[in-house]
This record gives sequence, C-alpha cells and structure tokens, in this order.
Amino acid sequence: MLFYVSLVLFAAVDRGLTEEDLVFITGGFVPDSNQIMDSYEIYTGHLGENYELCEYKLDKVNDAAAGSAGIYLPNHGLFICGGVKEDGRFAQCSNNNLEEWAYFNYSSSTGLQNGVTESQMLLFKNSKLDPGFLHIGGQSTEEYHSSVFAFEPKKGNNATAWNKIGSFTNTNEGRVFATTIFSSEFNKVAHLIFTPNSITACYCMTEVKFCDADEKNWNCVEFKEEFKHPAGVTTIRISNDEEAAVLLTSSGNYLVTIRDWKYLKPILNLTLISAGGLRNEGSLVTINEVATYFGTDVINDEKVYNAVIQYDYTTDKWNRLESTVSSRRDQTVVVIPESWLCKHTATTASPSTTAACPMAGTCLKQDSRGILWEANFGERVSKNCFLESQEEGAEAFWYCDGCIGGFSTSEPDRSACIDPWIMNVEEMLSNGSSAFSISVSLVNNLAINKDSYGGSILKLGDALTKVLDKRKNEDIDDNDMFTSNLINSTDLIFGTSTGWKEIVVEEERSGVVSKYLEALDYTGFLWAEKKLTRSRSECNVKNSFLFSNLNLIAKVAEVNENNEIEEECFSFGPGTICIPLTKVQEKDMVKCNVLVATMITTKEDKEQDSSFIFPNALPNNPYREDEAQNENYYEGKSVLGKELIGLTINNKTHPISPSDDSPIKITFNHQLYLNKEGCLFTPRTPACVFWSLETSTWSSLGCKVDPLSTRDETICLCNHLTNFGIMLDWEGDAPANDQTLNGITSFLLVFSCIALIMTEVLLRCQRKDARNQLRKVAETNRNILLFIAQTAFLFMAGSYSSVSCTACQVFGGMIHFFWLTFFAWTGVISVTKKMYSVHI
Repeated sequence: MLFYVSLVLFAAVDRGLTEEDLVFITGGFVPDSNQIMDSYEIYTGHLGENYELCEYKLDKVNDAAAGSAGIYLPNHGLFICGGVKEDGRFAQCSNNNLEEWAYFNYSSSTGLQNGVTESQMLLFKNSKLDPGFLHIGGQSTEEYHSSVFAFEPKKGNNATAWNKIGSFTNTNEGRVFATTIFSSEFNKVAHLIFTPNSITACYCMTEVKFCDADEKNWNCVEFKEEFKHPAGVTTIRISNDEEAAVLLTSSGNYLVTIRDWKYLKPILNLTLISAGGLRNEGSLVTINEVATYFGTDVINDEKVYNAVIQYDYTTDKWNRLESTVSSRRDQTVVVIPESWLCKHTATTASPSTTAACPMAGTCLKQDSRGILWEANFGERVSKNCFLESQEEGAEAFWYCDGCIGGFSTSEPDRSACIDPWIMNVEEMLSNGSSAFSISVSLVNNLAINKDSYGGSILKLGDALTKVLDKRKNEDIDDNDMFTSNLINSTDLIFGTSTGWKEIVVEEERSGVVSKYLEALDYTGFLWAEKKLTRSRSECNVKNSFLFSNLNLIAKVAEVNENNEIEEECFSFGPGTICIPLTKVQEKDMVKCNVLVATMITTKEDKEQDSSFIFPNALPNNPYREDEAQNENYYEGKSVLGKELIGLTINNKTHPISPSDDSPIKITFNHQLYLNKEGCLFTPRTPACVFWSLETSTWSSLGCKVDPLSTRDETICLCNHLTNFGIMLDWEGDAPANDQTLNGITSFLLVFSCIALIMTEVLLRCQRKDARNQLRKVAETNRNILLFIAQTAFLFMAGSYSSVSCTACQVFGGMIHFFWLTFFAWTGVISVTKKMYSVHI
C-alpha cells in the first residue's frame, strides 16, 4: 500500500470560471427513415441563453451509425463503439482526443469482431489508474451478447486491451442498459446492468473502488425484478453520501438504490417515480448531476424527436428544456467536460461571465520561454511548439480572456508539445535497448533540457512505467545506478515549473501526477527486489537516494515470531512517517516486507497561492467523502504547501492495514512561510487529508488530527494506507486585501482624525476651562497619540503593496505603541477626574 503526506495551506483563492458539462450528440436515424445522420451537435441548452460556447475543433464521426454506444474517458477523449451503418453493416470503435478520429476493431477474443449495435459503455478504473471502459452486451445480426468486457486504451488496439470480466443472463430478450452506483459508506462501486426483467450487478470483490481487468477479481450477481423492457438509465446523487439510478421502463420509471452491501454483495431497492409523460424512446444521461432525457416525446399531441427533459429528484417532476437543433432517433448522447472540449482555448464560458465581459481589448504577454504572445479579447491564438519548425500538428495555444483582461492561464497550453528527444526514448523502448541505457538517456536529456514541455511531462508519465516493466525482466548488476537514474529523472521532472504550468487542464495534470507517484514507489520496490535476489543476508537491505526535490529510502523489514512487523519510522527534514507494530494476516504473510519512503518538494509559487504540480483544494464535487468539519477546505480556498511525504509497503502485492487502535502516524514540522506580501507567518488550524491515486484529488476520509499536535507540528492519525497530506488555515475566510473593507476603514479613520483636530481646536478656543493643568496635558497627549496612530494606519493601508515586510512590521509596532500610550493617558484622565471630584 502507498501513502503520501503533504502540507496544504488554507487561503482565499479565486477558482476562476466554472466547469460545466456539455453534451455531444451524433449519429442516429433521420426520423421516419433509415437514413443515417452523419453530423453532430454540441448541446448547451441546459446552461441558459447567455451561455457562449468556446471555439473548439472536433471533427464529425466519419463512420456514423445509429444505436452506437459512447463514453468520454479522462486523458483519452471520446470513444464511440458499434451501431448500424446505412449499408446495414455494424460499426467498429473509434476514438478522438481533439485530433483526428482513430479507428480500431473489436478483438477476436471478444466474439464481437463483426461489430455490434445497442451495446453499453461505462467508465472503468483499474489499479493503474488509467481509465478505460466496460463494454456491455450488444446485438449482432439476431444474437444479443451477454458478456462484460473491460477495454484499457493504454494497452493499444490488441487482444490484451480487451478482457472479459463477467456475464449476465439475457437469453436474447432485448436491449440492455447499464449505469454505475458508488457507495460512499463501503467505498465500492456496483456496475448495474438492466435486462428486460432483471438486474445484474457486477462489482470488484476487493474492498476498493477500482479493479484490474481480470475475471477472477469480479463477481456478477442477478436480481429478478418485475419491471419490463428498460429504455434508459443514468445515475444521480440524492444525498451527500448516496447515489441512485434513474431507470426508465415500459412499465414505469424507478429510482434504484443500494440498500446495503451484505457480505460485500449489493442489495438493491426499487422505488416508483414520476413518468412525466415520457414515451421511453431516447437516451438518458446525467448532466451537471441531473438526469436528462434526449429523444422522443409528445408535445400538443404531436410526436417530436428532439425533446430534452430533466428529472428533478427533489420534486419528483420532469421539466422541459430547450430542444436540440436536430431531430434524431437512436442517436448517441455522450456527456463531455467543458474543459476538454475547450482544452485548446483554455477557457470555460459561463452565464455569469459571458454577458458582462468586455469584447474590445488586447492581451500582450511574454511567456516563461521568452515568446511574445498577442491576441484580442475572446481570441484563441496558436504558435508552433518549435518556432523553427514548419510541421503541422505541434502547436501551443493561449486564450485571451476579456473577463480578466489578460490571458486565461499563467502559461500557454503546451500539452501537445513533446521534446524531440523523447521520441528517441520511445524508440529505445521498442528496439530492445536495456532499461539501464534508457535510464541514462532519460537523466542526461532531462539534465540538459531543464524545462521540458507540458506534453513531454505527460508522455514521460507512461514512459517511466514502461522502463520499469522492462527492468523487471532484466538481471544486470547495475541496480543502484539504475535506481538512482530513475529517481533523479523524476526529481528533474518535479522541478520543471514551466512545463507543469503548460498542462492547463487540471484533470490531465492530476492524472499524470498519480502516475509519477506510482512509478516512484515501483522504482524503490524494484530496487529492493533485485537487492534481495542478490543479497546473501535475507531481509537486511537498505539504501537512500537523495536529490534536490526528491528523497527516497528503501528498506526491508522482517516479520517477527508473532507474525508482526515492528514499528518503523522514516525521518526527513519536514517531518516523520511511522508505521506502528502491525499484525500481518496469514494470507498476506511474506517474510521480507519492502518499505519505500519518499519526500517530494512540490515547488509551489512564492506567493503561496498555488502549486504548479498538485491541485490546491479538496474537490468540490458530489463524490467527495470528506467530513463536514473540513468543509472550509473546498472550493479552491486551500494552498498546497512545500513537501509531500510518502510510504509504500510491499508495492500493494501483500496489503498491510493498520488498526484503528494503532493508526499510521505522520508528523509534519511546521515551517515559516511567505504570504503574498512577502511576510513570514506560521500556519494554524490543521486538517488531515490524503491524495487519492484513484481519483487524483485530495480527500480526508479516514484521517484525523492528533490532539497532541502543537503550533510547531501537526500529527495525523490515519486508519488506512493511501496518500496523505495536511491542510492548514492561515488566513481564514477574509481576503488579505478586501477593497470594500479597506474603503470603509479609511473613511472612518479620516473622519476620526478630523474629529480629533476639531476637538482640540474647540477646547483651545473656549475662554473658561474648569479642567486642572494635569488633566489638560493628559487629554492633549491622548488626542495627539490617537491622531498619530490613526494617521500611521492610514499611510500603511494605502502603501502596503509598495513597502517591504520589515517596514510593515516597524509601522505595526509603532502603531501598537501609540495605541498603548493612548490608553495609558486615558487612564491618567480618569484618575485626574476622580481627584477633581474629591477636591470639589
């Protein structure tokens, strides 16, 4: 198992523009005919009339069909599979990641090599965290298939990419529909397949949300139900921790929930919901967490084919939305993220920002590579990745956003730009070169090209894993040097600030971060494995690899006579991570247990408001599992700190889980940090979180802060092994420089100073003064000191951005001194007043 600790700082940070779901509609028949529609439509009617779609580039599907299945996969784009073409033949599969459509065939091992129609596709995540899809059912000629296959794009178009993981009972009764329900309570996923009169739930038998594409890891169980002929299904969230499937059938519509996971087997519950006048012909998908139906309906006694209707769970009603532009039947409807379609514009337009944004203006900026960019507001400009090259296809993009009066991101989008030397590395991987020689090439090229392009970072995330796989089958006595080369290469990549900023889509950046973390632990584990093979003394090897941004310590621990792993701690400068005395279960017993500890410097910006590698906040999405006490760390308010600490045990081959009584303990030593004004501060209010390799986001499930934590260190106690971090609140919810509050403060201070001056003038002008001399002096001194303190405060409020932190601290001390003396003279006045009263 693997876990990391990071320091995350809480600050008020603007999230920028919002992310929206868009709808890609393609194929289908022209109503009342067998002609195929080869066009596509991007539907945005659910976002309101003020929404303006970005400029995007997406070719139409050349092999258009009706009855195709479709899905969007993070990092891989759109996939369309199957369907009936106009000539009656069945279509194969195609993929588009904002380039050209690439076609690939069903593997012969699936039995679907002649193509299918009316199949289903669901998102599938394996332990390598590279998303794929489940391909479920489908019809070819007169036969309905009843198999579930997992397709992994990373493996390419070959037989190994397709793996059967289960089957269901259908007996040629008709089309099936499928969706996925996630259980927060049990941290498990059930893939539900709805046949004409039953439901089959396929799920991973281990207690995780992902599962490798191996049939032995999966189980499919059937539930007999009374409904007839499903016509659509999708998943919605009905509470913070519960999902449900909205099911359309010919006998009524239902809400399907998982009532329990008894013995790790899902127990289902069906509740009848509103039919809403639907004709049960069309596609049902989830858009921005809402079930939305596209297809046939009857309006004013007339049948229409372009209806769009959303289901409101809170009122149990179906509400009509703006219709689609084109009328179709048996079309393919896929929900795609706005950030992907608008990837090369690096913008997302929302109703709150489009109408009020100025359209006239110019962006002019030089990027970190010294290239000058110029564009008009609302314009996406592109440049060749390599200015001296005239080749097409290798382009960088930057969007000029009128809403912010400049380019939308800190650097251009260079996620498609790949350094030429990486092609040589890929050639070495395919031509039989040794893993050691490839590692030498990697570290040498990265040392020379210190700021690799964003696309290079994405490419190297896959290349490192391939190098390690190749190394596993080699038996060469260069173990330490190979490991050092791989860790040094990762260290150089983590220090590539400009390249990380050029991956402007956070989903892509977070996904490749998880790949690097897994490759890093794989490197340490492989070193120990090779060392144990050659070492004469069993379970007694250890080594440290130390670099500027990354430290790694690999050690082997032997179980004692009580089948326990002794307490083990790994110390780094920023903190310590410890595994307690842990009992090893018989089924997971191995004599030598490999532990790999790491410390990574995240290299965040000086202003502390962002980390260019890791996201800076817990995700504000319906799938979050975090405790309510940490709700302030959502919505981009947190800031990632400087270090990440991690530990791998047995590289997941023999999992070891701590008990609630003896959790993993991570101690993080707090440091002084610079805020945006360059002043030193110490963080406070900690909250423990972890980096999820599955979702590539932060979460807080299973972790808490030890009450023994102090201002100087935070101790996290976690009951599971995964990626951990720390969030610290150092600014609270109020921004450091609120213009409204500044204006109110300045007005009141000016008013106070004028009142003080008038008071002194009036007192000096009056002819008779009953005050004694001491009281006169005291009141005059009090007014003068208060006037000086208020004036000094006014001066600093208007000049904070142009003076040093030292000047701020000096003026702060002076202001406090003047206020203290002001209160002292106020005390003197009260004493003299009492003395005067006694004398009278």
